[in-house]
Amino acid sequence: MAVSIAIWSQVLTPGRRVRVIPGADFRLTTATFGEDVVDEKGRSTIKLYRLAMPEDDEEDDEEEDEDEDEEKELTFEKEPVVIGHLIPGKIESQLFDLVFSEEEPVEFEITGKNKIHLVGNYIDQNPLPLPDGEYDSEGDDDAYDLDEVSSDVAMDPNDLLMEDSDSDESVHATIEEVKEKEVVTKSEKKDKKRPRESTEGEAEVEVSKKDKKKKQKLESGAAAPVNGDAEKKESKKEDKKEKDGKKEKKKTIRTTKSGVTVDVRTEGKGPAAKNGQKLSMRYIGKLQNGHVFDKNVKGSPFTFTLGKGEVIKGWDEGLAGLNVGTEAVLTIPPSAAYGNKKMDDIPANSTLTFEVKVLSIK
Repeated sequence: MAVSIAIWSQVLTPGRRVRVIPGADFRLTTATFGEDVVDEKGRSTIKLYRLAMPEDDEEDDEEEDEDEDEEKELTFEKEPVVIGHLIPGKIESQLFDLVFSEEEPVEFEITGKNKIHLVGNYIDQNPLPLPDGEYDSEGDDDAYDLDEVSSDVAMDPNDLLMEDSDSDESVHATIEEVKEKEVVTKSEKKDKKRPRESTEGEAEVEVSKKDKKKKQKLESGAAAPVNGDAEKKESKKEDKKEKDGKKEKKKTIRTTKSGVTVDVRTEGKGPAAKNGQKLSMRYIGKLQNGHVFDKNVKGSPFTFTLGKGEVIKGWDEGLAGLNVGTEAVLTIPPSAAYGNKKMDDIPANSTLTFEVKVLSIK
């Protein structure tokens, strides 16, 4: 079984074909985008080029003159093997289990505009076996050398054999006695248990009669509940409460007319925000790949007037009606954000996510 030794990594840049000449066997395990994603929509394809197999004539030449072959450039296959695809926002990493030999250089190439990081481990495919129960027979003989035993405890081998045979006969006799006793005790136990079975049957009949009496109607006309029925009713009530709780949670998510999704995580207890009021906010703005492009988490809060167009349309719609103290997540489509315009770290046609908290309303 292969053993991991150290981390292996390689950065692939679009438009460049990278040759990897490994110093040892390695396993490719992961391919992922870099920290900065240039193209938010473009797909990247990972290609692998292997060494071209030499023809028969070339093999004969290699045997004749190895020195000349070492000076020749490596030749790789013209057609690559596609090993994976990455798409921003959908498939941003991919797992592999590809093993490459130290003696076989390879080349990688990617399409698209985004950098890709390859990660894996250097491995040892033939690790040394650990010692497991090995011993030296000669050492054991030395450790138990009978010549070193004191003469006063030495015995004749024939005496030992006679004692062993006597002990074996006594052991067999003891086993036979124990078996006979076990047979007797088992038969006695069976005889003792028979009257017990009849009493258990009578007890079951009495219990069933009591249950029937409980199910008969009371003087008021209502049926007396049995323990099992009461437990079922309680479990139904608990299930109903759980369903009602789930329904209440679903009500905290709403969508505006422009397609803005408002997911309320914590409901505030203050007054609700209305158009024309001044709001003080904390927020963190993210792209769909998790990149934070703007935030206000400390110091002076961000303030603006709701419904006056001072912020993007998604904020004016999504924050309307939220109470002071409310924490929510706004998912804003491009049409309610910056549309097809690029704004600093925000690419064109980007869906934005804001984690917001309403601090105060004036």
